[in-house]
Amino acid sequence: MIRSVVASILLLTTAAVAGAQQSGTWLSCVSARPDVSIQGCGSIIEKNTETPANLGIAHNNRGNAYAKSGKPEQALRDHGNAIKLNPTLAAAYYNRGKVYSQTGKFDRAIADFNAALELTPDDPNIYLSRGNSLADDARLDDAIRDYDRAISINPALSAAWFNRGIAQTDKGRYDLAIADFNEVIKLDSGDSRAYDARANAYFRKRLLEKAFADVNRAIELAPEFAGAYASRCAFRVGREQFEQAAADCDTAIRLQPRLAKGFHVRGSLYAENGQSDRALDDFATAIKLDPDDAQIYAKRGRMHYRDGKPDKALADLNRSIELNPMNADTYNSRGIIFAKRGKVDLALSDFERRYELGGASVVQNVQSYLWDKGHYKGKLTGIYDTSMREAVRACIVDPDC
Repeated sequence: MIRSVVASILLLTTAAVAGAQQSGTWLSCVSARPDVSIQGCGSIIEKNTETPANLGIAHNNRGNAYAKSGKPEQALRDHGNAIKLNPTLAAAYYNRGKVYSQTGKFDRAIADFNAALELTPDDPNIYLSRGNSLADDARLDDAIRDYDRAISINPALSAAWFNRGIAQTDKGRYDLAIADFNEVIKLDSGDSRAYDARANAYFRKRLLEKAFADVNRAIELAPEFAGAYASRCAFRVGREQFEQAAADCDTAIRLQPRLAKGFHVRGSLYAENGQSDRALDDFATAIKLDPDDAQIYAKRGRMHYRDGKPDKALADLNRSIELNPMNADTYNSRGIIFAKRGKVDLALSDFERRYELGGASVVQNVQSYLWDKGHYKGKLTGIYDTSMREAVRACIVDPDC
């Protein structure tokens, strides 16, 4: 999923056009209106009377305008030409990186952000954007380091606090996420997205009262905020308030018919109520709208397994892990299917990956479970060792475990 809060595209002003005549054409080239900028920059490029450095700026600005107009191929071509004409133009690398990131080409985006940082090593927006690409590529620890750097340079950069909070949430570090969203709210007490994001972190900590208070505040601040209604729908499913949950999900979808989260959460509601056909329809729509959301595949996979369709379950869980190889629960779900099919080594591998990602608390809970089943006689240390490995293997082949 592409990060929803990103740094604004750098736009070179007429003051940056070294030695260029401040004509109406140049003023058009730096216009915030894409159509005006495309025409103005195009005129400069066609005349071909400027220095290579200035022509590079014109290509860069037109590339920005094409990107804003939803034309990534033209944008990439212009930014590439800008770099050829003016290899020290950091903005061109940055802006091309933004387009690559928005089209899911994260390795290329990161390479461009690296080049931009070599030219301007203290620009917090570049660290923020590189962090976004790393996060969308499921490289959360690297992303968090970039957000750290962006915040250290500019503590008032709310997008860096927000996106670090999202990354901490994805890592399961809910207290750290809440602390980041607190900072966003300090910077802007009217930021409805920060309240919604903090609500989701509270919900995952099972602090339901705080979750509802925050999501209600988000809706109060932004009554047309579809994502907040989808969040409250999920919270109400957790409280088994199914009718109210359905109303919130329906509102989310009405407000934003292409909101994947709305269909995702409503599908979860249908699955919870045993309405598998309706759930499958909503999950399919959610995947069509956001094909890179690992959670949707994981939820549909678990529903397939519950409904006695292990092959479809495995296909979805495999895809979920491809998209997000850092979710411990998904490995556990797939490991259970492998165990039921007698694929001991595959099951063991998935369970071990779960323990690695889940840490000592997960290992300790499993040790306690294995002790109760009579397969483990060691101490509840939270450390995965040889004796526990043999106990897990024994549990996999024990139909009563």
